[in-house]
Amino acid sequence: MPAAVATAALALTAGWWLPGLVILLGFLEANSETVGVLADVATIIGFIGTLGAVILGFLGVRGWRRGDGRETASSSVAEGERSVSSGGDINAPVITGDHSQVRYEIGEELYERMRANAAPLGTAPPVPNAFVGRHDDLRELKRRLRRASESEAAVAPVQVLTAVHGWPGVGKTTVAAALAHDEEVRRMFPDGVLFASLGQDPEVLSTVVAWARSMGADDLSDAETVSEASGRLRAAMMDKRALLILDDVWEAAHAVPLAVGGPRCATLVTTRLDRVARDLSPDASGIYRLEVLPEEEALRLLEQLAPRAVAEHPERSRELVRELDGLPLALRVAGGLLAAETSAGFGVGELLEELREGKRLLEEEAPPSYLPALGEVPPTVAALLRRSTDRLDALRRKRFALLGVLAPRPISFDQNAAQDVWDTKQDPRPTLRALLDRGLLEPAGEGRFQMHSLLSAFAVSLLEQDPELPSVEETRRRYLKHYEVVLGATNLYFEEGGEAMERALAYFDLDWAAIRAAHAVAVSRMEDDEVAARFVDDYVGAGANLLAFRLSSQEYIRWVELALRAARRLEDADSVRVRSANLGAAHLIAGHYREAVDYCEEALSAARDAGDREGEAAAHGNLASAYDELGDGQRAIEHATACLEIAREVGDRRTEAKSLGTLGEVYAKLGQTDDALRHLKGQKDVAADIGDTPSEARALRKLGKFYRDTGYPWRAAIFFEAAASVFERLKDFSTFHGVLLSHGILCIQCENYDRALKIFDRVIESAEQRDDGHAKAQALMNKGNVQDLLGHLDLAEDLYRRAIETAEEVGAGGTAGDASWNLAQVLEAKGDRSAAICAARDALAVYLEIGSTNVEMVRSWLRDLGAA
Repeated sequence: MPAAVATAALALTAGWWLPGLVILLGFLEANSETVGVLADVATIIGFIGTLGAVILGFLGVRGWRRGDGRETASSSVAEGERSVSSGGDINAPVITGDHSQVRYEIGEELYERMRANAAPLGTAPPVPNAFVGRHDDLRELKRRLRRASESEAAVAPVQVLTAVHGWPGVGKTTVAAALAHDEEVRRMFPDGVLFASLGQDPEVLSTVVAWARSMGADDLSDAETVSEASGRLRAAMMDKRALLILDDVWEAAHAVPLAVGGPRCATLVTTRLDRVARDLSPDASGIYRLEVLPEEEALRLLEQLAPRAVAEHPERSRELVRELDGLPLALRVAGGLLAAETSAGFGVGELLEELREGKRLLEEEAPPSYLPALGEVPPTVAALLRRSTDRLDALRRKRFALLGVLAPRPISFDQNAAQDVWDTKQDPRPTLRALLDRGLLEPAGEGRFQMHSLLSAFAVSLLEQDPELPSVEETRRRYLKHYEVVLGATNLYFEEGGEAMERALAYFDLDWAAIRAAHAVAVSRMEDDEVAARFVDDYVGAGANLLAFRLSSQEYIRWVELALRAARRLEDADSVRVRSANLGAAHLIAGHYREAVDYCEEALSAARDAGDREGEAAAHGNLASAYDELGDGQRAIEHATACLEIAREVGDRRTEAKSLGTLGEVYAKLGQTDDALRHLKGQKDVAADIGDTPSEARALRKLGKFYRDTGYPWRAAIFFEAAASVFERLKDFSTFHGVLLSHGILCIQCENYDRALKIFDRVIESAEQRDDGHAKAQALMNKGNVQDLLGHLDLAEDLYRRAIETAEEVGAGGTAGDASWNLAQVLEAKGDRSAAICAARDALAVYLEIGSTNVEMVRSWLRDLGAA
């Protein structure tokens, strides 16, 4: 057995599947004409497993022949491959030169709290440990939700919406979280529960994109507007049974685009504002008023939190519950205070006296500065919060106040954030435990914490009124700096590729809500505060590539536009130059190629003037991608070559890999196959060398397409299967489906119909699990093509009709047109001329609407039938 084959076998059996597969692929490419290789590969396959068996099937065992396919039974069968997202496969753009300019010295401790299964976006916060009562509330809310879960479309044409309204601190979020985690509710809605906390300034588009990702639906990051993304997700949710929870809604307009459920979905909205509840549910029956806890339930909650105090003074405890109006947040703070202070002689009686005195002072004197911040809570509750913090020692009281600048619940923070806001290297855990014990903080799971919005407002008021404490502005800067560092550190790990990239994404998802909230704070102050403007600019510089990967294209454009505005306000020429380059890349990602060219040409000129070689490389790379998309191959080659030369000069291997891939694809389009193959292999080799797994997977897919288009089907099959395996592991299911579709079409061209059917079935099964209607429609259509070629016309007709129905559900007009055209030809072959004409006219209508080049072909066909 050759050494390369043996090495591949050892790598594969050791679990190093990607390196082993690449070694094997390289050997097979170099020895493709050697018959003896097949025996060695067959030896390996005995213990490699499924992937090896697939490779053996493509190495001649099934008698595959080299060729370009054959004429099909139909005059021109459309193959559904085009509208599946390439996941960046087509000339993945160079995002920015920032990653070589921004460095964050930050140790592995940031990742010690990483969890392999980080909570996915869109999941509900945990229910507090001390959660009692609310049985009647939960029962009634579940009854309302059940109406949706048991309904059919004909009965309930719109989703059921319930608005839960109540005081701040009454427990709206807790009740919503309890419903989200309730087993009965999860059985009602087997397709899942989506949770989003909106607050006063929500990122609605980002929430829609995150929900789509959580549901396994199509990637919506390319959506141009909130309404477009909302409409596409709504189409994917039409046949789902899911519960959508919108927590802490301040404006009805924020909730409307997120009400994307179908007729068997339900939406639960929580709000402290009566007008929002009325706007969302004009019918009073849709509004549920969440009252304070009944006295017995409130007493039981206090007993859970401070059992000794309640046991020793049951009647005074009942008086305390009445004084606090049964408000759960106040009871948690009171219970924590009593539990912590009882041993020191501070009991229920003393607390009652202090609260009554505090209430009297609040009612008789000018209100203190913290009272307006607490809104509509009763004066006794305000007095309780003041009393609870007054009994902390000076250091803990100071640290509680400093935490007020962090984003409130349900956004969580970790102990590193607390340390940075406190400006200390001391162990933060004793203080955090003390605040947890007193009900001033809540645990959020995964070693994270959260603070109720009322407590956050109170904490900030303490900062504002105590001259001995750091100012709000100084503390806010520490907060903003912390999340800039987190963003920069995760971006650097993301750029390393491989396992570091996966860890970076998991950590980013844990802190993403907090990063976004911090960015919003900086944006809100940037016009009047130069420091805030600097943070708006620096956030994009710190997280350039990670943000471009995670944000929707439109949200990324918005972040970069804000950064450019901030840089101009600061008159920072270097930042203006780099942000212009970022904006060109952002428009390229969004498919705005003309706009991308304008910004990138400007960035290229500025980079040359500044002597910024990395900036030049980035601009050249993005211009190459834009010109390729615009059909100008020669200009694309000029810019990609310039990008490659500079990347090698400065040692930027990630950019080197991308420019090699761009050159390979452009050369392939121009028919220069030798140059194309050399550059595509170069991309694969460089990506493998630096551990950039997504780039390596894209290179494998490109090589598959190259070999397919140049008449080497068995090689194409190997690369398609390899690429599909990697994209599946990366959970990039949209691209995974696209690669499998390419592979299946290749099998049709090579007359390996059994294999094609298995591949299309695999796509259909995976697409159904992940709500990828586009891929499902294309797989159904291509499976119909196979049955047509096999002469099974009834099966083909059924598959085409299913493809049309699925495509229309998700708005995939091109696929619906192709499937209608193929259906017309099958119906003609079956002798049903009138039905064939109807189907062809349906196809023609779609093709006219989308501007397809197939219009004249269908018109000619109809004329031949005398039906023009």
